Amino acid sequence: MYRNFMLIFLFGLVTISSFAQPIVQPKLEKDVRASGVPGTVQFDLNGHLFGVNDVTWSPNGLKVATAGNDSTVRIWDATTGAILHTLRGHTRYNVRLVRWSPDGSKLSTACFDSTARIWDVTTGALIATCKGHTDIDVYTVSWSPDGSKIVTSCRDSTARIWDATTGKLLHNLVGHTSPYVIAASWSPNSEKIATSSYDKTTKIWDANAGTSTYTYAHYDYLTSVSWSPNGLKVAAGSLDRTARIWNVIPGITNYSLTGHKNAVYAVSWSPNSTKVATPSADHTTKIWDVTTGELIHTLTGHTKGVTSAKWSPNGEKIASSSEDSTIKIWDALTGRLLYTLTGHKEKVLTVDWSPDGSRVATSSEDKTGNVKIWYITEPNAIQDVVPQAQQTFSIVPNPTNATFTAQFQQETTLPTELRICNLLGQSISTCIIPAGIKQWPVELSNVSAGMYIVTFHSTARSLIVY
Repeated sequence: MYRNFMLIFLFGLVTISSFAQPIVQPKLEKDVRASGVPGTVQFDLNGHLFGVNDVTWSPNGLKVATAGNDSTVRIWDATTGAILHTLRGHTRYNVRLVRWSPDGSKLSTACFDSTARIWDVTTGALIATCKGHTDIDVYTVSWSPDGSKIVTSCRDSTARIWDATTGKLLHNLVGHTSPYVIAASWSPNSEKIATSSYDKTTKIWDANAGTSTYTYAHYDYLTSVSWSPNGLKVAAGSLDRTARIWNVIPGITNYSLTGHKNAVYAVSWSPNSTKVATPSADHTTKIWDVTTGELIHTLTGHTKGVTSAKWSPNGEKIASSSEDSTIKIWDALTGRLLYTLTGHKEKVLTVDWSPDGSRVATSSEDKTGNVKIWYITEPNAIQDVVPQAQQTFSIVPNPTNATFTAQFQQETTLPTELRICNLLGQSISTCIIPAGIKQWPVELSNVSAGMYIVTFHSTARSLIVY
């Protein structure tokens, strides 16, 4: 049974002082590159000896990191294309993934040598090696949004949670019945983890206790899992040609997204959590409305399987990479093809947007030129990041499903944390409010009865849960 709650504006709209710590906005550095023609290559990042499995941008947009089949990880200057560090230490050829810490100071990597490793970005030094998996194939590594932990999944039937400073094992998540735990994803508040497996299930785990709380079923092997930015839903793709949307609040309707003719490789959330994109082996990407389960657009144009699909930071575009050696940029609102990026010779494995949305980086199985940075946004549209304006907001309760809706006076301009604090200023629950929205649902199912302060930017509202 859901707890009732009410909102009492004892303080009205106030300025945060000692009862809540200031919210620090991420800083995106000023764009210093030369202008270029949209859809053309800015840099070929040559250095890896074989294909590159992954590429990802640093949070400030100044660097990219790559994970290669030559057992190395490389850090590049995204403004010049110069290599900054080559990270050596993995003992097998297949470094599968590389991920930046939320503050951009560290990297985590997953490799088919049974380990994950944590690196210092400034020096290139190895900080910690996470050892404990009993099979060599570590498929995923992911940072908790608060930067304190990482989670890995492996072909040993487990996912594991590690201390991101020491590499110490914190929890071994045991419960899947297939060796292949393919994917793991953190909730935005760092309190839960979702995992997907070849046992045809997605499991939700308590990240603090290391225990399973829910299990959701598919009809075939799972390929991916992803938590929505607002923390209310989990999406998973499967070889059964569907993606499924699970609401982590019990009793709310879930959707099975049917329409693909082959396996769904991944599920990608829009920044405002209202849509998902599903790249598939059937050569298409589909865009779905997650509130209704209805198909919005089918992005048709690739001639082979679509390996990844990523939303631009503002949610206006989608970039898709394909086994046909191309990348395509789509208008996410209309489904119209904007650009086809050609230049890779082999399968393109992934694509990632720069934080300002002006460029994409791609990795491929090419022998040379296997990482590229491309211009996307027209030069006259490239601007410095606009600081988050002072915001006023109101709260609309919804006691029937233990949520409230935060409504903002004007659209947010940067992703910003909304925090529920107790009267001592201690954070009880958080969620990230994406850019470009005016209202956002906030879950309260894990908030116990009491009086709280809801903070956003530098303003607050009072909340009583009972």
